[in-house]
Amino acid sequence: YLKALQIAREINHKKEVSEAYEHLAFLNEKLKNFEQALDYHKLYAAIKDTILNEKNLQQSNELNIRYETEKKEKAILVLTKDQELKNKTLKQQQLLRFGLIICLGLLFIISLILYNRYRFKKKANLKLTKTQDELYKLIEEKEKLTSILAHDLKTPLRFMTSIATFLHENMEMLDKEKREKLSADLSASAKNTYAFADELLTWLSVQQQNFTIVNSDVSLNALMDELYVFFHDIAKAQETEILISPFSPVFIKTDKRLLKIILRNIIDNAIKNTYEGMIRISVLVLHDGAVELSISDTGDGMTKEQLQMLDLQNDYGFQFEIKNKLGFQIIKELSALLNITLKITSEVNIGTTVIIHLPHKN
Repeated sequence: YLKALQIAREINHKKEVSEAYEHLAFLNEKLKNFEQALDYHKLYAAIKDTILNEKNLQQSNELNIRYETEKKEKAILVLTKDQELKNKTLKQQQLLRFGLIICLGLLFIISLILYNRYRFKKKANLKLTKTQDELYKLIEEKEKLTSILAHDLKTPLRFMTSIATFLHENMEMLDKEKREKLSADLSASAKNTYAFADELLTWLSVQQQNFTIVNSDVSLNALMDELYVFFHDIAKAQETEILISPFSPVFIKTDKRLLKIILRNIIDNAIKNTYEGMIRISVLVLHDGAVELSISDTGDGMTKEQLQMLDLQNDYGFQFEIKNKLGFQIIKELSALLNITLKITSEVNIGTTVIIHLPHKN
């Protein structure tokens, strides 16, 4: 397989390179070379995404060509019918020219009928074209959604399957420390996968016209405790500490589920980009009654270009990560629904701070 990988790279045959990565990952996994197996899994996933993107691009180009061809054919058909209609009108006018006043009246009536038919046909064609455009856009959205879901769910599910299988087959041979480490990794991956599925379903519900926000009195103290319990083991695996500064009881009127999605993804992103560091969460009630919640990390940070990318508008997105402008767009949409404002500051190798302004309930 290494020889096959070398040849495939030389001739730039992506499919063969992908298969070589997959088989090498499988072999190393069976040989219990898990670190090397994980590296090959990552290479396999990356080139698989490249192949999938190229396929999607080809399909999109084919759809565009087909759409343009059909559009031109319909335009030619409309012009042909218009020309036939004009010829028929001219012949009728020649026959009716000799009918004096009565014939002129009949000609007026016929012309009015033809004009109304033409307007009706034009409106029908415009409506058909709009429907086709919406259909092509829906197909494109579905393809992108399928691609994103396949990528974001396949990797953690495969990771959990590998750990669970290894634990099942080697439970008696592993020492307590190793079992606890693998169990913690499995638990963290399961939590993240469940959170992703829950947030995806919630965001899809938000896109429906009949979605309603359910506001209730939310204890910010209890919510912070809940998030701490959820992320403690995940952060520990990164050798990162989560510190919540003590604050007086604060209640806000909001949709708890949407707020939890926003906070969970910001904290999750901080953990992903912070190793052997600290994530500090603080809450401050301002003079005007607003609540300021600050989430700071000592992680990798972002460049000015990455910060600027967060403000770009987009139409798709299912990865809830601050560094991913698509995911941040979803966070911005949910924040707008709850009248929440966000402010982000960051420096490379220093860390990132996200400041959230929440409505306050006395």
